[in-house]
Amino acid sequence: MDTTRNTVLEAWMKEHGHSSNSLAEAVNMAQERLTGRPGGLDGSSIRAWKAGRVRWPKSATRKALEDVTGLPATALGFVPRRRAQSTPASPQEDPD
Repeated sequence: MDTTRNTVLEAWMKEHGHSSNSLAEAVNMAQERLTGRPGGLDGSSIRAWKAGRVRWPKSATRKALEDVTGLPATALGFVPRRRAQSTPASPQEDPD
């Protein structure tokens, strides 16, 4: 899997004074406000985001992150998953 560091998220965190642990705590609290259940993030979860190992957080987590930051996930450097094609593309004919 190709991993590209999420430097946008890192820059946002630095600008707003968040460590991995403090951002995890803020997102967990926001998720609890949204869903009634606390989030399960910790500092290593946020480090996985920054390292690019998680390119698109789960929906409830993503919404909580957007609430904390005031920005859409894509503006924080996350990349939405692409949907698989339902039918395979037909092969191109070779025009001899």
